[in-house]
Order: sequence, then structure tokens, then C-alpha cells
Amino acid sequence: MIVYIAHPYRDNPEENIKRVKKYVRQAIDSGYLPICALLEIGHLLGKIDENVAMDLCYRYIDIADEIWMCGDWERSEGCKLELAYARSRNKRIVFKL
Repeated sequence: MIVYIAHPYRDNPEENIKRVKKYVRQAIDSGYLPICALLEIGHLLGKIDENVAMDLCYRYIDIADEIWMCGDWERSEGCKLELAYARSRNKRIVFKL
């Protein structure tokens, strides 16, 4: 199963990268194939158009079987957009602490 991991980035990039890696490891340990846009394109934020970045996230969500909402996702506009998109595509959504 492919799982998309949504997690905040901008408020504290270094710490958020450390945190999201724990969810990636959890997915791997559970037998899932994780996709994490934060790790794939996070370093490009501010260097590419925000709409392009979100489009990439949506494309990752399209190929995922489920999406994990992780960390303080409620405080992240990007995570909220990812959640809304996943819901519009009837993806299974898991809220992680």
C-alpha cells in the first residue's frame, strides 16, 4: 500500500523534517511505501511557484492509497489543502498523533 504523509514544513523546517522522518519510518516498518512531499520538494519551497508545489503534492496523493495527516497539520494551509484534495478523491485518511 502507498501512503502519502502530510506534515507541516514552513514554521520550523529543520524540526519538521526530523519529525516527518519518524512517520516515514513508521510507514516502512508497517509494510507501506511512503511518499512524503516534504522530503521530496520541501527544499524547493520559495524557489518554485507555490501552485506548482501543490500540484506536485496532489499528483503524489493521486497515486497513494491513503493519506496520513501528521504533526500539527491543522496549523498548515498546505496540509489543509492536501486533506481537502484527498477527500475529493475519496482517499482513506488516517490522523496520526
